[in-house]
Amino acid sequence: MAEFVECDLGETLQENESIDIFNDEPPAKKKRGPNLKYIYVEEAESFEDLKEKAKNAGLTIKDTPASTFYAQCKISKCGYKWKATKTDDFKYLIYETECEHDHGNVVKKAGLTKKMKDIVYERMKGNERVNAGAVIQAFLNAVIRKES
Repeated sequence: MAEFVECDLGETLQENESIDIFNDEPPAKKKRGPNLKYIYVEEAESFEDLKEKAKNAGLTIKDTPASTFYAQCKISKCGYKWKATKTDDFKYLIYETECEHDHGNVVKKAGLTKKMKDIVYERMKGNERVNAGAVIQAFLNAVIRKES
């Protein structure tokens, strides 16, 4: 027959006591950096109004759960964001991050140079292939000819 062990559930050992290590706020996740601080900005009357205000501010709205919407700057490395929460009367309270738009420090991706665009245009005009492999080879050939 099984033996029963007596225990008192009201009793706690000192080493098992929990300690509040978070101090009101959970720690930031390792890869994401510090938690963002939001400041109240304004109120939007409807979702369409919210989208229009985000568009005018240069933001795109992300797909989010029903009552909270997030928007971030269209420039990928800019840290400016909005958070909008739906109220009981179906209005949206808009909060923004403490940091402003920071486009000066953003490194933009390099696009095609004028010479590359000319090569693509000439290939299109001459009915030559303009798929990625053919165009890259044309770029390489132009550089090789230049060095020779």
